Amino acid sequence: MIKVTFYGVRGSLPTPGVRFARYGGNTACVAAFPAGSPDEVIIVDAGSGIRGLGGELLNSSIRQVHLFLTHFHWDHIQGLPFFAPLFDERFVVNIYSALPIDEIKEILSAQMRAPFFPVGTDMWKASVRYHRQRLTRGPSEHHTFQVTAFPLNHPQGATGYRFQHHAASFAYVSDHECGDAAIDDGIAAGARDTDLLIMDAQYTPSERPAKIGWGHSTSTQAMQMAVSSASRQLALFHHDPYRTDVELDEIEASSRLLHPNLLVAREGLTLTLR
Repeated sequence: MIKVTFYGVRGSLPTPGVRFARYGGNTACVAAFPAGSPDEVIIVDAGSGIRGLGGELLNSSIRQVHLFLTHFHWDHIQGLPFFAPLFDERFVVNIYSALPIDEIKEILSAQMRAPFFPVGTDMWKASVRYHRQRLTRGPSEHHTFQVTAFPLNHPQGATGYRFQHHAASFAYVSDHECGDAAIDDGIAAGARDTDLLIMDAQYTPSERPAKIGWGHSTSTQAMQMAVSSASRQLALFHHDPYRTDVELDEIEASSRLLHPNLLVAREGLTLTLR
């Protein structure tokens, strides 16, 4: 069993305000808690939503953090300097990316250097370990779970992930533009038969013609990927920062007519995968 909780569901930049309150305005961050592993958490992306998650972890039994980064655009790493476990010596924080380890270190330290941030990574007190998650056809072992990584179609590149804990599984496909057949087929294979597919659906079909090349998909394309991968549940994710709660309600209602086991991801939502 895995419990998956959304801490940030927005794309591009944080969106405060009452029109965005129900679905939330924080950028991408999802946490997964494997059953039987009370001391570890899987986190995917470090958008602004990771700040709230970090505060919760301080008061939990979790001390092993596995943070998987899809890429390094601001909305996916901007919360990392505010992730409290990094400043707590009780934690071991493992950071994974498809890039070489030296590049991961350089990118993350750069955003915390002057003049962008008042303290650097040298102030981190946790035991921070960097790992290169290679793009492979088979899963790699990580403690109590398995991970398969696959490429996404996004400017400057991005990585999608499949996580498996015993019989429960989910795939995370954020910042992907459908249309490259080879990459789409790789995603469908990586997400095959998962209990949950979390999928980029930033644009509506009517918006897509003006956004080709921007690296994002539509709700219709996300539904097609869910069918191709035979995923049992679909969560639309990485919402456009201008998309209001009312508009997301409308997208969910119309999309469910075509895919009944669909939801629009919102902050605070927890899904239990068995």
